[in-house]
Amino acid sequence: MVRFSFIFLLLFYNTVFSQSYPNPRIDSFIRRIITKITEENYVSADSLARVFKSEYPNITFPYIYDAANEISNDFNNNLKLNNKRIYGALSQAEEIADSLFEADSVNIWNSYQKGLVNGYWAYYEGLKGNYFSAYDYGTNALHYFDKCLSRDSTFSDALIAEGTYEYWISEKLGWLPFIPDDREHAIRLIYRGIASNSYLHNIGVTSLFWILKNEKRYDEAKNLIINEYKKYPTNRYIISAYANIEKEFNKRSSVVLYKKALEITLNRNEKNRINEIILRHKIAMLLSDLGKKKEAIAECKKILDIRNLTPWESEKLDWRLEKVRELYLKLRVK
Repeated sequence: MVRFSFIFLLLFYNTVFSQSYPNPRIDSFIRRIITKITEENYVSADSLARVFKSEYPNITFPYIYDAANEISNDFNNNLKLNNKRIYGALSQAEEIADSLFEADSVNIWNSYQKGLVNGYWAYYEGLKGNYFSAYDYGTNALHYFDKCLSRDSTFSDALIAEGTYEYWISEKLGWLPFIPDDREHAIRLIYRGIASNSYLHNIGVTSLFWILKNEKRYDEAKNLIINEYKKYPTNRYIISAYANIEKEFNKRSSVVLYKKALEITLNRNEKNRINEIILRHKIAMLLSDLGKKKEAIAECKKILDIRNLTPWESEKLDWRLEKVRELYLKLRVK
């Protein structure tokens, strides 16, 4: 499910860009909202999106980033998807993108906006488990990114999107006789795309991270995520990704990173028991592997002592809580 996130914008600001929207005011809005989303400052991103929409109601970007902000908040915090808001924003963006493309199908930015809208629909449908619909939207997105590349073969975001899509199609459907194994080519496309700091640079880096980890190219993956960690040392997603790869090298260091992510989670005003339990479980498993039995038991007990979970929390954590109980009992009888 997470692999649909090749078109999900967790983007960042940089002063040198090879690819920017021609209107500097619009470009500035996009980059400021991207920064707030990446910093997990969803309230500020929401405020910016509202102003953006009021100033530019006839382009797709304000609505796209309104949906992006809501999806990011809901997904990263394991909340129920705010379907009404997301669907409304994407529907509005789609209507505008269609009008712009019909008026001028040669304009590369109109093709780009069509690609983004379809890409977000793909990601959103994937999160809901509607994989056939997600595949259709993803295919449509690639069609419009192809149009971008036909006009500019160095269009970075299109290279990133195509490379990521191509890799996972090869990885997941490569057993079919008509699907070629294009994984290496796909990885090269993404590397080309992230060479410039375009709109999709950050998602290109994180997508490439998971691809390299899947390919067991751990050194490359670690180097990529360390660079992101240096830029965003308080982003829980990046910290957790760093911890995930670090366990291939040093489990003690991985525990330290997961504990940092946990500390950030616990210090937030909005308590999130789902994220807390997930992180504590990962820490407990690593501590168990390291032979730190008492510490692992303590983490398990903290999880099992959490009471009065909501039906949503229980549903999201059902499998994990069972694994926590199994680990707790296993450690107790050793």
